[in-house]
Amino acid sequence: MSRPNSPDCPGIARKQNLIIIGPRGVGKSWLACALGQKACRDDYSVLYKRLPRMFAELELGRADGRYPRLFRALTKANLLILDDWGAAGRTRTSQATKSPLSGR
Repeated sequence: MSRPNSPDCPGIARKQNLIIIGPRGVGKSWLACALGQKACRDDYSVLYKRLPRMFAELELGRADGRYPRLFRALTKANLLILDDWGAAGRTRTSQATKSPLSGR
């Protein structure tokens, strides 16, 4: 079994970003999930979030005090998969959250 920092997942060990782009229906989400499953098998922590739902959770978290805990969970995972960028829209929370996450 591979371990973190193994050559099987060098992008995760180096904290590199991967953006999968393409037209609707070509399997971008499927590929992202396959990469996440491989990372799990290699003992990395993985968190998968759809952006519209994540932004809604963060907005509610700001209101009820859970925001720091929710944000910490996003930054703690070895691999963070953010899906459905096109459906995320332009909410106040999405704008405020994109900046801190981009420095990950």
